[in-house]
Amino acid sequence: MTKVTFHSSRKRKGFRGFTAEGHAGMTGDAEFDLVCCAVSVLTVTAANALESVAGIHPVEAEADGLVTCFLPEKTDEQAWQTAQIIFRTMECGLDSIENEYPGFIRIERK
Repeated sequence: MTKVTFHSSRKRKGFRGFTAEGHAGMTGDAEFDLVCCAVSVLTVTAANALESVAGIHPVEAEADGLVTCFLPEKTDEQAWQTAQIIFRTMECGLDSIENEYPGFIRIERK
């Protein structure tokens, strides 16, 4: 199962980043797994949009099936608000996948 967690900020309203981990398991090969591919598209698009649309250089890491993407501590208010739109758009897409393919993806908010 793929798990995507949105992490809320303790200091500001909204998400400060996300983590994504695991393999959905619809097929034996993640490269041809519909859910894995869809999650990958949404997470990569969100990370790219933070940079190209919001002008934020997120703190990102990728290792052994774990992807992390967080806003820098000193993100200004306008960029923060743009990032929230990007995160919410990603969240909507992931919720749709979770509704369509229950048991293969879990979305958490912390």
